[in-house]
Amino acid sequence: MKQAGRLDTEIIVKALQASDFSFVIAALAVRSGLGESVVKRVCASRSAKGVVSLSWKAGLPMSVAVQLQQRLARISPGDVLTAGDQPGYPLSDDEMSWQIEFFSRTAGGNRS
Repeated sequence: MKQAGRLDTEIIVKALQASDFSFVIAALAVRSGLGESVVKRVCASRSAKGVVSLSWKAGLPMSVAVQLQQRLARISPGDVLTAGDQPGYPLSDDEMSWQIEFFSRTAGGNRS
């Protein structure tokens, strides 16, 4: 799908809404260049910062990061990170890079 240019935001959102979490995890792994074990580790941690950083690494908009936090990682509504009135992501690129490196190390460094 990626090579055909079809692994886009819309298809990921549709899979997320259909609760096809295996597809969403695989898509996040492919788009981010991270191993599935890293993606699963981020989601299992229920870390809002981790999920936001994963969405950023996968090149998805912040609106999708909110949905990933809510549906995939099942983060409590009060703990979900949003951009508020600001465009883009609520964390700095450095902070999101640090989050990705942290989860990559804790998952054994598995990258695809």
